[in-house]
Formats: sequence, C-alpha cells, structure tokens
Amino acid sequence: MGFSYINSSHDYDENTLSTTTTNPLLQKLRIVQGETVRLPSRGLLYEDGILDPNVTDGEVRISPMTIRDEILMRSPDALLSGEAIATVIGRCVPQILKPLQLHYADLDFVFLALRKVSYGPELEVNYKHDCEPAKEHSYIVSIDKKLRDCVYLDPLTIQDQYVLYVEETDQTVIFKPIRTQDMIDILAPQAEKEMTNAEIEQEMIKLATTQIISIDGETDRHNILEWAAQVPAAVMRSIRLKLEGMERWGISYKFGIDCRDCGNHVEAEVPLNTVSFFM
Repeated sequence: MGFSYINSSHDYDENTLSTTTTNPLLQKLRIVQGETVRLPSRGLLYEDGILDPNVTDGEVRISPMTIRDEILMRSPDALLSGEAIATVIGRCVPQILKPLQLHYADLDFVFLALRKVSYGPELEVNYKHDCEPAKEHSYIVSIDKKLRDCVYLDPLTIQDQYVLYVEETDQTVIFKPIRTQDMIDILAPQAEKEMTNAEIEQEMIKLATTQIISIDGETDRHNILEWAAQVPAAVMRSIRLKLEGMERWGISYKFGIDCRDCGNHVEAEVPLNTVSFFM
C-alpha cells in the first residue's frame, strides 16, 4: 500500500509523471513486500482518526521507500518542518493517518522498521569511545535485534504512568507521551528577533507543560499555562521528576560494542533518529 505505482506511456509530463497507459516496467514492482510490525504503544492512548480504524493492537504494514521518499528524507528543511515525516509515512505506512500525531517512541520505531524494509537488516553507525587512544569508528547495528528488543507500553500501567496527584494543591494532573509535532515545535529554530525575558519565560512554561493533557479535568491550554506560572516551584519540580521517571518504552538507543582502540566492551549510546537513518 505504501508503494506508489505509476501508470505510464511514451508521452508524459516529466514534472507530474502523469500517464495514460500501463507501464510494463512497473508490473514486477507489485511483488515487492513490506513487513507488518506492532507499534511500541500498541496503538494505546491515540484518539480516533490517528490510526486507521482497522488497526488492531498497533499492528501496521510498512512498505519500502521509493527514491522520492529517500530524496525527501535527505532534506533537512523538510525533516525539521515535519513535511518529510508526514509525506513519507503517509506513503509507506498509510494505516497511520496522522503521522505528526504519533507518539515519538512510535515514530522512532516506524523509521527504524522502514530503514530495514528499504535497505536491509543492518545499520552502520559512527561512534567514538572515551578511552585515551580513541578514534571514531563505524560499527554495525542489527536492526532486527533492535526491533525485537523493543519495550512495549503495558496497558496495565498506563494509569500509574500518566497520572500524578499533586498533594500541595489537591489536584490531579494527566499527561500524554510526547508526540512528533511536540518535538518539531521544540526543535524548531527560534525566530531571529531577540526575545524579552517575559517571552523567554512564557516559552519555558509552554515547554514544561507540553505533555500535560488536563488538570482536574481542565484541558484549556491558556488555563494550564496560567496555572503552571503560578503554582509553587515545588509542584512544577514534581511534574518534571514524574516525566523524567516515566517508564521508558520503545527502542533502545544503546548497543554493545568492543572498542577498536582499547578493546573493552562498552554500552554505546547512539541516537537512532529519523535524521541518522537517512542522511
């Protein structure tokens, strides 16, 4: 479903690839297979309309990328704006209807699986150990192992993970996992104009409350921001600690290697993100 098949004729517009008859060269492309994977979130915590209604237990079909997808994924501007993510996932994983609303852990998993079905089961990464004679070397990571070792969200722990009772104010705060659009907003380059202290303060509060869905059932973002600006600092600290301590699920960014300089076995951490997969 993710492969874009094109009907063709001898006469076509190279800009639009519009066609009138079947291109015999494309018939065998129909045998190209993808892979069915289960999202780390199992599809939990998503509102209706983000995943196809037929998705069960977070299982989606991933088809290989085409050259169009690869070109788009190599564009830093398209990546940072979210255009590449939305377009490529829309074509290769059409059961994900709103890619930018994916939990970020799901996004990393999807792109790792997409890297596998498009290029093979291994990924080359660069790493430099912190030993004295260290130099940067390339190492091979097994994508299959990373996908197999994925930690899935446990539906029995959702209540504990994403709910915090604030004793100081006798209020209940409900959180959500960070989503792709949240990360795009956080990583977006700031405007070149100088920000006032008040504007900087407001941005920091917005960042601190990104994952808050509601407080005592109140979901209005303005009210939540105003609350966060006025509660005791200890309350916001407890929220930060809650977010930092949430059980981690998704793929691991660590892999074991034997350092080629000192010979020691180390647990290296490499950011397996959308940029590193395709740049």
